[in-house]
Amino acid sequence: MYFRSTRAPSGLCMPVMILGSPIERVVSIKFLGVTITETLSWDLHISNLAKSLQRSIGSLRHLTTRLPTCLRKSVYCAFIQSKILYIISVWGSACREFKLLPIFRAQKKAVRVVFGLSTVRSPETVGRAYAHTKSTFNANGLLSMHNLHSLTSIMEIYNARISSSHTDLFQFS
Repeated sequence: MYFRSTRAPSGLCMPVMILGSPIERVVSIKFLGVTITETLSWDLHISNLAKSLQRSIGSLRHLTTRLPTCLRKSVYCAFIQSKILYIISVWGSACREFKLLPIFRAQKKAVRVVFGLSTVRSPETVGRAYAHTKSTFNANGLLSMHNLHSLTSIMEIYNARISSSHTDLFQFS
């Protein structure tokens, strides 16, 4: 895969050869569940993650009606939170806030589905007015996407600091 600047035209790269065979040029590639683009943008990864969350929400609709309430948090963590947490410390801070909205909206929708929050209609609202999810997050000990990003970033900084303090113990002369 070739990487290029967002300002550089896409067709001006010299072909790269390995043992006389040219490397195929691709715009994006999925590697270990992470979509990497030629401009190192996270837009496609976030879009794919939002689609994956929507598919999981569809599965949750059928599953949670048959589950007791004590298991719903575990199902949410397995189907939704695990996907959001995967390398969130990298892509969570690499994007502007408005680009992360599809993931945050999908997370809130999943909480509504899993915990049975209803859609409320009132004369003042046009269309649908959804139940607020903040109290449900708090009552079930769940973190929003933004709080998950903050927590994982802080944990990585803390772990890096702890591991760097132990390197003094293993100095060789």
